[in-house]
Amino acid sequence: MRLFSRCHKLSIGVETPVGFTLPSSITMPHLEYLLLHIHKHAHIEPFLDSIESGSPLLSSLFISGIFPASLAQRERLLSQLVQLELHSPPDDNISLFRGLQNLEDLR
Repeated sequence: MRLFSRCHKLSIGVETPVGFTLPSSITMPHLEYLLLHIHKHAHIEPFLDSIESGSPLLSSLFISGIFPASLAQRERLLSQLVQLELHSPPDDNISLFRGLQNLEDLR
């Protein structure tokens, strides 16, 4: 877990939720870039909680799989983002875009 504390970029791919659990109590104070490729049934809420509370420098988020439904309600996390890339649109576009106060690059 000490490796995560120095991590600047993290890429996570979850193709199938069976037998895989994302870390839920990690702190990544230097994390700036996060790429998520998530299966639609993956349980990532605890991981997103850790990212939101323990990664104050996160500014770039790329989601190449299913958009996590609760991400649109994570205002603190969204307000940090300068760059956001989505490959599948969220169900709640309005809540998502309302929280992107510092966004400079959207794809």
